[in-house]
Parts: sequence; structure tokens; C-alpha cells
Amino acid sequence: MSVLSYQSIKKADILRPFYERTIYELTNLSYGCGAASYDVRLNEDIYLYEGMVTLASTVEHFTMPDNVCGVVHDKSSLARTGILVQNTFIDPGWRGYLTLEISYHQVSSLPQAWPDPDQELNAGTPIAQIVFHYLDEPTEQPYSGQYQDQKTGAQPSKIKVPDQVARTSEELRQIDRFGKVWLGR
Repeated sequence: MSVLSYQSIKKADILRPFYERTIYELTNLSYGCGAASYDVRLNEDIYLYEGMVTLASTVEHFTMPDNVCGVVHDKSSLARTGILVQNTFIDPGWRGYLTLEISYHQVSSLPQAWPDPDQELNAGTPIAQIVFHYLDEPTEQPYSGQYQDQKTGAQPSKIKVPDQVARTSEELRQIDRFGKVWLGR
């Protein structure tokens, strides 16, 4: 697999809208197409709370060719402030607006970059970097799963929980960090 260059990303017509490399004035973060990656932006305002995961979608719609995959990475400047994007794989053949899993962890060894322990990021803020790779040949099994043609806006997981594992919300509140269920608290 080889990494796609600026020219190859542009020619592959993977993202709509497509932006040239631009600086987002509110944060001084870049978005759009770079030398060998594409930086995507938030489609909606989000609030980040320390230690919790927040879902958000991208401004950009993806149409992945059958011979290209993508890997989602943190933006380094945000990661240095404790804002992390869980790395995600974008399958060849997938279409839709990408839902990102974003978490916030205060960086205690550095001066706090943000004034408040909980953070708000505005729609339009650059949030993640996508690196695209060519496959050795087009796949015979492009993505056709449950997230195909994903809509804009944060989309929840579609995982099914077996009945024997499912718990009521009251039971979940009583599970401690070691997985032990406490009765009658």
C-alpha cells in the first residue's frame, strides 16, 4: 500500500466538498488537502467533557473508491491539548459522512491550553487528519455494511447486544469500575 499524494487525493474525488489547504482563523488549525493527507472539519458544535467520548460528524462526505482505504488520525496540535480522535479505518467502497469518536483528557504536565476543563469546539473546527492508501489492487469485496451511506450528524453505534448481556439502566448504574454489580445501593 502506498500513501496518496495531494494530486492523487484530488484526482480520486473522494471528498465533497473538497478544500485546498486552509487555515481556520478561530484556532489557527489547518484543514483541507495537504501534501499527503486531508484534514476534515466538524459538522456541528460539540462539547467535550474530561474522560468521556463525544460523537461528531464531518463536514465532508466520503465516496471511497474500491482501490483506496483511509486511516483517521489525531491532529497533532489538538492531541497536545488532550483532544484525541480514536483512530478509525475507512474501508474501500464506503460512502457517507464520517462519524468520529472524540475524547478529551487534560494534559496535566503542560499549561492548560483551554481556559475551561470542559471544552466546546465549534462547527467548522478542523478535527482529524485522514491518510489515504492505495490497495495493491481494487478489492473484490468493497464495503457494504450497516454504515453505508451514513447520514450527516453524529450516528450512534448499531451494535446489537445479546439479551443475556443486556442490563437495565439501573443495573448499569450499579456496576463499579471492576465490572462487579452492586445490589441495593
